[in-house]
Amino acid sequence: MLESLNPARRGTGGAAGRLAIVALQHLRLEQGNGSGMPHPERRRSVAAGVSGMRKAHGQDCADRGFACRIGVNVVEFRMIYEGRLPSNGSPTEKHTIRKVFHPQLLKLWDADPMLKEIKQRGVEILDPNRRRIEYHPAYFGDLAMKHRNGAFRFLPLVTKELDLVCILELLILRRENPGDLVKTGGDIDNRIKTLFDALRVPNRPDEIPAGISPAAGEDPFYCLLEDDSLIVDFKVSADRLLAPPPPGEAETNVHILLTVKIMPTVMTTGNIGFS
Repeated sequence: MLESLNPARRGTGGAAGRLAIVALQHLRLEQGNGSGMPHPERRRSVAAGVSGMRKAHGQDCADRGFACRIGVNVVEFRMIYEGRLPSNGSPTEKHTIRKVFHPQLLKLWDADPMLKEIKQRGVEILDPNRRRIEYHPAYFGDLAMKHRNGAFRFLPLVTKELDLVCILELLILRRENPGDLVKTGGDIDNRIKTLFDALRVPNRPDEIPAGISPAAGEDPFYCLLEDDSLIVDFKVSADRLLAPPPPGEAETNVHILLTVKIMPTVMTTGNIGFS
């Protein structure tokens, strides 16, 4: 049985990839220079990891796609959704889907060493003018406040500030013939849009159901994407679900295995762990 969360890193990083991870692990916010910033020697070790990865991957980019064109691997994990996937879903329907992914992303933030580091110690990001790197010790809390909507504080994983994008692969299982995904459930484009809207931060007040508040454990509320424009590619496969529905489950419910691949577009000390 596939686990609902299975963090993995794919590619051919070898020693260079390990060097980058070791460099990240040495990026500790100690008092080495008296300013609360990472010590310059640690900064150089991270830069060495970046350089090593570029040298390792720069020669065989032609046949390995988007991630290789920028000389990096990808971070990969999986999530599961079981339930309705309506065409042109309402704010309530999208939030119902969003609530299924929240605890899976919360688990990822708590289990992944790199994300735990960001939560506890902050991260370095490029300044708005893209000229220098700035240290943000309160990045985690500030990000949630930035995406406040009503009573909710939403916290995305893939953000523009960290120069991250993602590729999504969907396996959609239904208790019908594969071609019936469109015939009986509405057009596939609008059903996928419902899913993508549920994966991103709802930016407008009318994108969440009126009058609701976060349940226990939903502050902050974890989302995959800051914006669905950060999806650079996606693939959808459909097949028949052979298992009979358990009591109370609708015959038309879908089971989705969602594979997420995250990569940086610009390599920085803040996002090196995603490479």
